[in-house]
Amino acid sequence: MESQKVFSTMAKYSGLFDKMKGSFSCDPYRSCFLGPLIAKRIIFRLKYSEFGTKSLYKPQEYSIFARYFITKHFNQQRLTVHILEIPSIFFPRGGGFCLDQAKALAKGGHEVRILACVELGLTDTPRHYLTLPWRPFTTHYDGIEVHIEYLRRMPKCIRWNNRRWLRHVVRMAERYEARYGRPDIIHAHSVHWAGYAAMLIARRWGVDYVVTEHSSRAIFEMEWGEGVTDCWQVPLLKEALRHARWVVPVADELVDNLAPLLGTDYRRHTISNTIDTRFFRPADLSASERTREPHPFRFVYPAVFFPLKAHDVLLKALAKVVKEMPNVELHLAGRGTDSHEMKRLIEAAGVGGNVLIHGQLDRTALRQLYWESDCLVVPSRSEAQPLICLEACATGLPFIGTEVIPHSLRFDHCPIVPTDDAEALAQAMTTMAQTSHSFERQDFYSKIVAMASPEAFVREFERMAGFER
Repeated sequence: MESQKVFSTMAKYSGLFDKMKGSFSCDPYRSCFLGPLIAKRIIFRLKYSEFGTKSLYKPQEYSIFARYFITKHFNQQRLTVHILEIPSIFFPRGGGFCLDQAKALAKGGHEVRILACVELGLTDTPRHYLTLPWRPFTTHYDGIEVHIEYLRRMPKCIRWNNRRWLRHVVRMAERYEARYGRPDIIHAHSVHWAGYAAMLIARRWGVDYVVTEHSSRAIFEMEWGEGVTDCWQVPLLKEALRHARWVVPVADELVDNLAPLLGTDYRRHTISNTIDTRFFRPADLSASERTREPHPFRFVYPAVFFPLKAHDVLLKALAKVVKEMPNVELHLAGRGTDSHEMKRLIEAAGVGGNVLIHGQLDRTALRQLYWESDCLVVPSRSEAQPLICLEACATGLPFIGTEVIPHSLRFDHCPIVPTDDAEALAQAMTTMAQTSHSFERQDFYSKIVAMASPEAFVREFERMAGFER
């Protein structure tokens, strides 16, 4: 068998590896990502001296070399690997999921940086469009080094904007390489367009890339049009998924949701989003003490004011709830919730006396809002895996969600209602206000720790690679 002949050849030349260590851009560690890289570089150095055949480059054979050299030369040591994160969106437009995963990987001992090209629109973010820096710069978010460039979009020029964004990301990667060298793995967040950019960069550098997918089909259809499956973007995104080392959907349901658009011709492994479970935790106040505090029953919904988030449905449901239970509050937080349009919706629903608006909050204020609330409500029309469910459950809150909530988050005491059904949502909210004291909220925290803590994320991310600790 050819693979056995190749393996014996690799063993024969095992001394070559020790001489090559200095040519690697980072220290080796026990992961499948670096294993194939080592195997490929050694095969290249051999220059086909034994067989002279391109069959040595078959990806399925890399694991043979990886396991051999990791076992023989690494001696089960886990050192640093260089990871470059590329998000499709980043602050101030979003991107918290990218930062959370970068922090988890850095905490796991890896060398992690973020390369963020942030598009700004004149119509949706005029203040940011005019005031944010016009030149690339480097900053830090929660200890993670981030290289940022703000790119101003041209209205109605979708194709030109997308190509321009890709060119800028590739140029940023060239500057990054000159300063830090090539990473060992590129981790893109959402194939549209970070995944495609990662493919272009990975081809130039000869490294692997992974795409974590956070976006549901509804996000793509907002740009392409509902039901459109033959637009010019589709083959490009399919190519990026097909060539990725791994595609990582944050929920199993996301694969079927995206299949009509992007197909399923790619290697995939589901891994949950991650949150800081040491920060998002239940309040020190005991449940019994908390229920004795005199206050209205408080629902909370921290989400960007955006049609897919269905604030209109929530306000209609609240109007029905207050007819039976006037002593109820709804706390809204997130970008755009303090806008004039939101205030008009609230007044039109006739619930101005029951809604409190907080606007965009930092995470400390958001945690405090969770602690002071009694239930999260998620009326969304589309979700992949909402971070607010992870955060709220980690603080001990139950939630009411719609059918778009993935099954991995469907816990006991967290009712699910049909999408766009204000009547069913109002009934669930009324029932929650009457029964939320009857269960132990600490159970939610333990479930989130097992599924979405930084340690769980890093462990699953490495397990996905197929290398056992």
